[in-house]
Amino acid sequence: MSLVVAPVNPTLLRWARSESGLDQDDVAKKLGIKSSSRLDAWESGEEKPTLRQAEKLAIIYKRPIGLFFLPQPPASIPLAAEYRRLPGIRPGKESPGLRTALRQLRRNREVAIDLLEENREPIPSFRLKAKLSEDKEQVGIRLRQVLDLSVSEQQSWSSEHEAWRNWRDRAERLGLLVFQVAGVPLEELRGVAILSEPLPVIGVNSKDAPNSRPFTLFHELVHLMLKKSGDETVAAEDKHSEAEWQVLERFADAVAAAALLPKDVLLSEQIVQRNRNNPQWGFEDIQKLSRKYWVTPLALMTRLLNLERTNWQFYKSWRHAWEEQWKNRPQKTSKGGPSRVETILSRVGPRFASLVLRSLDQNIITAPAAADYLDLKPYHFSALREELTQRPGAKPVS
Repeated sequence: MSLVVAPVNPTLLRWARSESGLDQDDVAKKLGIKSSSRLDAWESGEEKPTLRQAEKLAIIYKRPIGLFFLPQPPASIPLAAEYRRLPGIRPGKESPGLRTALRQLRRNREVAIDLLEENREPIPSFRLKAKLSEDKEQVGIRLRQVLDLSVSEQQSWSSEHEAWRNWRDRAERLGLLVFQVAGVPLEELRGVAILSEPLPVIGVNSKDAPNSRPFTLFHELVHLMLKKSGDETVAAEDKHSEAEWQVLERFADAVAAAALLPKDVLLSEQIVQRNRNNPQWGFEDIQKLSRKYWVTPLALMTRLLNLERTNWQFYKSWRHAWEEQWKNRPQKTSKGGPSRVETILSRVGPRFASLVLRSLDQNIITAPAAADYLDLKPYHFSALREELTQRPGAKPVS
């Protein structure tokens, strides 16, 4: 039986690979072909791939196969024209995994805006602002007040997962969307903000520990606030020197810590009072206090350092020991884990998932489109509705 040749546009093959951040050797390896010369022949138009090979390329590039048959590449905004400057990332030279994650965040935002408009629902506006010249503690207090959550409620949560869900839900009420990104190493990315408006987006790495995610979320929230005031811009336009950018990062860290661990409340803790004249902290005290607020020990100790309740000498030695302990922690060996529906709901969040299901119920989108937006099979939808309904404070999803 003869193989079916795909009449693809070689320009589109070359464009899709370039946009993915992969070189020809990378793609050849993923395709399982011996040499990149065949890929080069496809991209030059000397040869054509088979339909099956074109389908594999579409999967590798995470693009619809129909893209390869277009007369010219679609108009697109460079990724760096939307996300905030990231440590160690050169705009336009993002890794393939990061490029895929950023494209997905951008697509989710566009889908959400389109669905809100089709449903005739208002597109929320993010209004919070912050200036680098402001007092960090005051900005943290203001952020916490807008999130409208008491310390007693924060301390009443039963797990780090519950803490993360609550902070995420409250952040989304401010006029943004929060997604978890997969496929990017933690060393490369903990969090990112898509600064476009309306409906800016925050992405938090799903590989991070649940009790680390709230700090990352708050850090990115501060970047959105700085963008709103004009003190920050997108990566492609960022002109800050390295020293100036570090000031900006430290500001975001300090505000995030002030919002998560309010100064007056933290300093009134008995454990802190007992240690007021002693920079040395015991492991059990650190664990107990960090768990009380559902933050990492590192976030707590950094906050105590900034509040002068420990010193650099102890902090550096403790941090080294803690990082070694974290690196060598026992890995989970259980074969069990969250279901596909739970994983996707954690990734896209309840607001986005509910919006897609509402649009499906109103016949604004088809079941295949909803499945594409959520990365779920249609037979998962009933389980997703049940998960959404069971969330505390949730409204029934029809």
